[in-house]
Amino acid sequence: MYGLDDRYRGVFGGRHVIFVNAADLAHLGFKDGDGIDIHTCADDGIERSVHGFRAVAYDIPPGCVAAYFPEAQPLVPAGLRSRHTRTPAYKEIPVILSHARITKTGDDVYEPSAGSD
Repeated sequence: MYGLDDRYRGVFGGRHVIFVNAADLAHLGFKDGDGIDIHTCADDGIERSVHGFRAVAYDIPPGCVAAYFPEAQPLVPAGLRSRHTRTPAYKEIPVILSHARITKTGDDVYEPSAGSD
């Protein structure tokens, strides 16, 4: 159902990517292609993270990021609802980015990132 290539956005060979404004990447200390872990900022006490996503510098508004679903699905708190539609707020999830502790190397294979703690 979901292909590994997105010709429209220039992504090939995988869907574990996070689209970030290029200036934001630089400001946060990342480069295009870096491994990134994504963590949800939720106030329900549950830690939600996805690991080993690849940074893609993309023409997206500053302060925003985007990722494919269902790959980023674990970031969505069940109780987080849009104020306007009262549906799950998939497009309104505040996140924190960190350097990846693991890097995705294949469909199901991970290896430690260079320089990870």
